[in-house]
Amino acid sequence: MSQYTTDGVEIVQGLRVFTNNLDRGTVDLSNLRPWNPDWFDVILDTDYKGNPTTGSTMQDASRVATRYRGEKA
Repeated sequence: MSQYTTDGVEIVQGLRVFTNNLDRGTVDLSNLRPWNPDWFDVILDTDYKGNPTTGSTMQDASRVATRYRGEKA
């Protein structure tokens, strides 16, 4: 079953997104959990202030978007 971001873009490997707290990164579907397949990793590269960052965060479709206030992730 396909999942879509809050702004209607299909979630696929490598998609650039904003997380729920406006950090930016790319979707990583390689580590989906069988007990909760709706959640996936976002590999972070920019924090909410626009500063470079590292790490990852688990998100689901209702928590990510490809655009925020007209700006692309």
